Amino acid sequence: MKKFYSKELIIHIGLHKTGTSAIQNFFFENRDTIENWGIKYPVIGEFKTAHHEFAENIINLGEKTPLNIPINDFDSFYNDKANIAVIKHIIEEKLLYQLDGYYDKVFLSSENIVQGEYPLEKLISFLPFLEYFENIKIILFLRRQDDLLESAYKQMVCQNFYQGNILNCYLHDFYYFIRSIPDELLTKFNFNFKIYDKSLFKNKNLIEDFLFNFFEIDLQKLSSIEKLNIKPYDKVINPSLSAPGVRILSEINKLDIEINKKEKCKKLLFDKFNEKSLNKFSLIKKIDRDQLFLNLRTSNKLLDKEILKTTYFSNLDEMSYQKKNFISYRESIQLAKDLNILKDINFVLGNSLKEDI
Repeated sequence: MKKFYSKELIIHIGLHKTGTSAIQNFFFENRDTIENWGIKYPVIGEFKTAHHEFAENIINLGEKTPLNIPINDFDSFYNDKANIAVIKHIIEEKLLYQLDGYYDKVFLSSENIVQGEYPLEKLISFLPFLEYFENIKIILFLRRQDDLLESAYKQMVCQNFYQGNILNCYLHDFYYFIRSIPDELLTKFNFNFKIYDKSLFKNKNLIEDFLFNFFEIDLQKLSSIEKLNIKPYDKVINPSLSAPGVRILSEINKLDIEINKKEKCKKLLFDKFNEKSLNKFSLIKKIDRDQLFLNLRTSNKLLDKEILKTTYFSNLDEMSYQKKNFISYRESIQLAKDLNILKDINFVLGNSLKEDI
């Protein structure tokens, strides 16, 4: 008879830019309280709040660099005894020793599991977990593609990873791999797909909605019964720079100057051009947004029909989008002048920032 370590293993795999950091930070900061609820959120590796290192160990079969080897059929990986032995050793060495009792749920979170090439193969590498847990639930959030595109572009600019046009940031069918999940995997794992849309969340709050839907915990009801010893969960984990700030920072990143000057300018922009005060602006023109959804219409309808069983993505090109005004670089510069920030930036840069492109 198998020894199970938990009734259910819940693996949250993102996707990127769907509140993953907020979820991971909440569970990490409140793991003692959560453990009293029968949920174990283990700390594994140097990256404390999430399980990126552990997930990458599983995916890479213990190697330090990604294998990136495609799996031609479902059985080829799972029937390889050497692969399975490596993964089971990692599970036992990194995870199971922390489970000092039988937990109702064990929760792991890493959006890196399906990041990059061969996402399905990476998911298949988690099949050996079925040897240790009665049930495995996979949680995956999907976000409307224009929002996802803009959010990802902002992050890449802020991290100086990308300097190109926003429309070239993603050139593929965003969710194709989800529609390609083989039936064998769907039957072994309990997949839960969730739309990342704040207007659809319980109390319009991601954390409350996440706990309610996947752990059957109602924070509002609990707080009226007992004093909850949890840390605030409404703080912003990854502050976002507004569209005009990103426009200017993108040009600063292109300059051949010391990195510390770029960082000073970025701080100035975050101080004055934060998302909360300037969230009425967008980096995507309406015509480009419409074209994006026109290109994705067929795949979005298939996503709704085959996976989500909704009409959410099918109707995105017809849905009334929150009114945001496209802002150009020239308009962003003018706004920087109006807010008295351009002179501070040029002082740092030595007047090397172009006012028109």
